[in-house]
Amino acid sequence: VENVACKIEGFDGEIIVTYDTHGEDYMQTAEGRKLPVPHCIKGTPGWQLVPELARIREQGYAVENGEYKIGLRSVSAPVYDASGEVRYALGVVGMFRQVYTDEFRQAISMVCAAAAEVSRAIGYRGV
Repeated sequence: VENVACKIEGFDGEIIVTYDTHGEDYMQTAEGRKLPVPHCIKGTPGWQLVPELARIREQGYAVENGEYKIGLRSVSAPVYDASGEVRYALGVVGMFRQVYTDEFRQAISMVCAAAAEVSRAIGYRGV
């Protein structure tokens, strides 16, 4: 984990991180047999690589503010499955002037509501 954290801190570019969740039985899974290196075990420090991820999880959505292409901005929200795990993301990309406008705040609200609706449709019963 320390080596990965150092690479992330020293990398000059965009980094996309996922919560690739594995259980304690990882080594007995098909992936574990092909990649016999325990990683991303739920509840371990491997989930703590990028501090901003905790803030994004708490607020319930992520914002991309022109990092990919100047002028493009997006918001994405998690879609949970019946077990409460994040399996998908629902997002919208647009030519928003800024992320602090009423229009963008409305997009955030609508994306979060739509992701919650999809989550419920596929069996999620959490908050």
